[in-house]
Amino acid sequence: MIFDAIFFLVIPHWGLHRSWLSPIQLLTGILVGIWRVHWLSVFSNVPFTPTNVISSTHTLLLTFCKEESLLSPPPA
Repeated sequence: MIFDAIFFLVIPHWGLHRSWLSPIQLLTGILVGIWRVHWLSVFSNVPFTPTNVISSTHTLLLTFCKEESLLSPPPA
């Protein structure tokens, strides 16, 4: 399921009807969060730790939620 989502963009049914984020936004936020911490570790010697990945991903997902709340009505 995760392999299909990443490589083929086959996203399973999203059961959270009250979420601001679509499945593709969630997947994108996670992947970008991981890559952001990876490149920080390469260029800035920031340790690649789960805490840094979670923090980076959380920040991105919050940004996505804020953007969606500005652009669309609340989910029903």
